[in-house]
Amino acid sequence: MFGEGLFTSILAGNSIGDAFVDANNEIIALGYGDIQKPVIDDNHDGVGHIVNAWGHLPSTGDGIKMIYKTIIKFTNFKFYS
Repeated sequence: MFGEGLFTSILAGNSIGDAFVDANNEIIALGYGDIQKPVIDDNHDGVGHIVNAWGHLPSTGDGIKMIYKTIIKFTNFKFYS
């Protein structure tokens, strides 16, 4: 669930940070928030962080590197189920 939402958002042109938040919000909205608890560790300190109660990544440490980072181009990328 989370991975599909993450890549769908990235393919739509969102930053990695925004895609992480979008995918997290999607699993919560679908009722999977108790099963899947995604964390982000983009500063490689071994400590992951969740999306906060306001729907944002941390503004320092984990999350800050991904807020504006986008993936330039995907080609021939499809989801199969």
